[in-house]
Amino acid sequence: MPREPIDPSSFVQLVSSVYPDLRAELDEDDGLECAQMRTFCDHTQAAIDRGDMATVVTCFGIADRVIGEGDDSMQNAIHVSYLEHLDFRGTHGRQAFGNLTPRLRTGWQDINEYMEALLKGDWTWKEPPKKEPRSKRRRRR
Repeated sequence: MPREPIDPSSFVQLVSSVYPDLRAELDEDDGLECAQMRTFCDHTQAAIDRGDMATVVTCFGIADRVIGEGDDSMQNAIHVSYLEHLDFRGTHGRQAFGNLTPRLRTGWQDINEYMEALLKGDWTWKEPPKKEPRSKRRRRR
């Protein structure tokens, strides 16, 4: 028997079952799935910033499930209030970016390409840091 799509209510239940400390803030924004998704995004971003890859992987697993099983409003919220705002430029960005699932990576790429086209190139991709060219690295003695 197929599962019901993940709607805003089941999203709150899913997230708060793993992160009960987010429940009050999610409940405060009841009916505002994009605001609820931003709360989840902020939680994920904080984990990225502190290098807590276990939390990052868990958050990406939840987000991937919502992309795969979410109703239209939740799939939209993942794109515009989660993937669009994740910043992979910090110290732990490359490692976190490497943990994106294929669906999340595709969604992240799609939303950034869309924003770049919409803003006619005036969009800053929040991508993982580029490796420094070999010629610019200092040699260690």
